[in-house]
Amino acid sequence: MAKKRKVAFILLMKKLLLILLCFPLIGLGQGWERTYGGTSDDWGLSVQQTTNGGYIITGFTYSFGNGDVYLIKTDGNGIEQWNQTFGGTGIAGGFSGQQTSDGGYIICGENSFSTSTLPDVLLIKTDGNGIEQWNQTFGGTDDDRGWSVQQTTDGGYVISGFTYSFGNGSGDVYLIKTDGNGIEQWNKTFGGTNEEWGRSVQ
Repeated sequence: MAKKRKVAFILLMKKLLLILLCFPLIGLGQGWERTYGGTSDDWGLSVQQTTNGGYIITGFTYSFGNGDVYLIKTDGNGIEQWNQTFGGTGIAGGFSGQQTSDGGYIICGENSFSTSTLPDVLLIKTDGNGIEQWNQTFGGTDDDRGWSVQQTTDGGYVISGFTYSFGNGSGDVYLIKTDGNGIEQWNKTFGGTNEEWGRSVQ
């Protein structure tokens, strides 16, 4: 059985630090730390402060599904207010989450519709309570994943990640632009004969 991992969030001097709980919290002054999850593997891969002073955490969970996107909302002290999971018969994970201009949330990551298929880029839009409004997938017949998402000034979204389906076929940077409903407007790939990944987008 895989060793259980929990994620802690520490607020100190107005900075949010994401750490694994693998050492004592010594000399941190007046901060706090919290853990979230169940009895199996749960990972937090992205965190953002929300407009009400709380935090939104995006990752994946095996405690509350078979490898699902995990979205957690906390107050300003890290106390969980709610959580939501998203996924189907395959494995899904959320690598990046952001609050949107309407008070909801946008998540990007990966989704395999069954355990025998390779993942596609996954984009999920929720309302302010984490209730899914829509989802979209992007990619081809090989391995494609979305690592970072941002809302754009026109109300759409931009995703960066990597693709083995398109480009030079050995893993290229994958840039996708969508409208406000997640409908793809265009995509671009960047890279050469070796492997390139896009980890962040602005």
